[in-house]
Amino acid sequence: MHARRLRGEPVPIRFQTSLLRADGERIPVEIASHRLELDGRPPAVTFMSDVSQRQRAEDALRRSEALFRSLAESAPDGIAILRFPEILYVNQRAAQILGFSIPDQAIGLSLLDFLSPANAETAIERARRRQAGDTVSDTVEYTVRATGRTVEVSASPVEYEGQRATLGFAG
Repeated sequence: MHARRLRGEPVPIRFQTSLLRADGERIPVEIASHRLELDGRPPAVTFMSDVSQRQRAEDALRRSEALFRSLAESAPDGIAILRFPEILYVNQRAAQILGFSIPDQAIGLSLLDFLSPANAETAIERARRRQAGDTVSDTVEYTVRATGRTVEVSASPVEYEGQRATLGFAG
């Protein structure tokens, strides 16, 4: 890489590789390098960081997300994540309850569009109270406009993608 840099060829400023420690263990590292000019010569300043812990955390997060996805997709109840009233996630069962054949069809839509006006008012009030930190009763029944089906819904506040959201279950 140094030879490429000296020839003026582009080289990555930051990259990951693994190094062999004296004890024989390979460790993942991130290398960041920047070319300078010092007294007319082209030295490089290079930083190397052990990223083992970060990679273990990323692997654990991937496993956790895969477990959630597996549980949610095989659940007999509808599961949804909302940033009220916007639908951010629904499993297959929740999509069916709302009248869709696949979950992606519901993403980005407003939950309120699927409820009767009276049910929408109830949902708005419950969401307002939940966002204010009030305790909201465990379950409520809503009738889905598209299917005419009445479902029992419970919801809890959660954090999703770094922001407050609502996790809902419908059966």
